[in-house]
Amino acid sequence: MRILVTGANGVCGSALLNLEHDVTFVDALPPREIFSEKKFIQTDLTDLDILEELLKEHDAVIHMAASSAVNSDWDDVLKNNIIATKNLFDMCTQVGVGRIIFGSSNHTVGNYELYNAPEIYELNTVKRIDVNYPVWPDSYYGISKVFAENLGRYYADTKGLRFYSLRIGAILNELENTPYAYAERGVSAGEWQRDDDKYNEKLKRLKAIWLSRRDFFQLINKCLEHEGDLYNVFFATSDNIRSWLDLSDTKKMLGYAPEDASEDWNVLPEQYTKK
Repeated sequence: MRILVTGANGVCGSALLNLEHDVTFVDALPPREIFSEKKFIQTDLTDLDILEELLKEHDAVIHMAASSAVNSDWDDVLKNNIIATKNLFDMCTQVGVGRIIFGSSNHTVGNYELYNAPEIYELNTVKRIDVNYPVWPDSYYGISKVFAENLGRYYADTKGLRFYSLRIGAILNELENTPYAYAERGVSAGEWQRDDDKYNEKLKRLKAIWLSRRDFFQLINKCLEHEGDLYNVFFATSDNIRSWLDLSDTKKMLGYAPEDASEDWNVLPEQYTKK
């Protein structure tokens, strides 16, 4: 399968280096060193002529490019997450790309968390929600992900596009690939100490929504292989027992078998204890 990965330099794109397909990585910024032996194109996907030429050569797109900060302002979200995504999806249908895997977010239902925090991070205190729960975005960023999911559904219904959306909990870069990352960032910034209330709240929050890089890699491969309904949305976390996002559909429909679980990390990882 010939695959185009957008947002290659980002946290998600960089987790897909070892896909066993003919993969082209694309980003608006120069490639990181990890791409030295990979096909990498630096380009702005808002250029429709370049986009058309790129997509003609591919069977599937893994779309991870976005303004990813939850507090991104409207102009950035409109340009990078809505207009650019619409252009990409439009062009996919025009040139015959048959499959899109979309990097969505838990922020499509983020207000469920905000209205129930911090109790939602405790074990067995809040009922898990599944993907049939009404969207409840918490930001312009969340709204943009809802838009893309609905656009994907429209093209699945009208153009026969195969579209799978992964509502990612929280995936970290290769140096922070643990459920301790949010809590330890605050320690490094001098905002709190280990084991105080704020540290523990941040730890519990990430333990609820954490997605390890290898579980994300598995999910992408499952979506590349999936031949079920043309359109589906899946929650994407590791096998976290305090999660408020229900993985039942993800496991049943995709055959997802997560290898990691946040509660297995009960000792502070070594990289955070080095001097």
